[in-house]
Amino acid sequence: MANDKFLDAFRALDSELKDQGSTVLEFENSLKDGSADKEKLKVCRIMRNYMAHNDTTFLTASNDQIKFLDSLTAEVLKKAHLVKDEMKRVKSIKPTEPIKNVITALDKYPVVPIETKTGIYLVDKDILVHQLAQGNKKIVVPAKLPKYKTTDKMEKIDNLSEGTYIVYDKNAYIGIVII
Repeated sequence: MANDKFLDAFRALDSELKDQGSTVLEFENSLKDGSADKEKLKVCRIMRNYMAHNDTTFLTASNDQIKFLDSLTAEVLKKAHLVKDEMKRVKSIKPTEPIKNVITALDKYPVVPIETKTGIYLVDKDILVHQLAQGNKKIVVPAKLPKYKTTDKMEKIDNLSEGTYIVYDKNAYIGIVII
């Protein structure tokens, strides 16, 4: 079981490095000579090659090796341009909020999310002006919400097209990102 987790952790590191145009060996060579991380990664790479090409019963990976590979993957991910690094944590408002509170929020951000029972409705300056022109005291949320682009906070910015995205973390709203 530990060997499977080890191989999965190594595969995750390898995939992340490939997405950034590198390999595990190149990453290993980029580490400082004589550093503990370089030697640990070398051992992990050799063990992975043996397990992948020979058998998985002769060697046994440790939990420390798995944690090490996971931490390297997290370090590589930090260098990637992720949604969580670019998003704005715009606090959602209730549909019952007075329009003056929406104006205050729109002064800070280009869009303000209104969290309803059926989902999130994004209000921009055009919608606000329309609501004011109709003489509404609160933003009237349409019965059928428009389809908005959504993304996970760990998605890479490079994978997204232009537009406004609602950012989720485990199906919970956490912010907005505009690309």
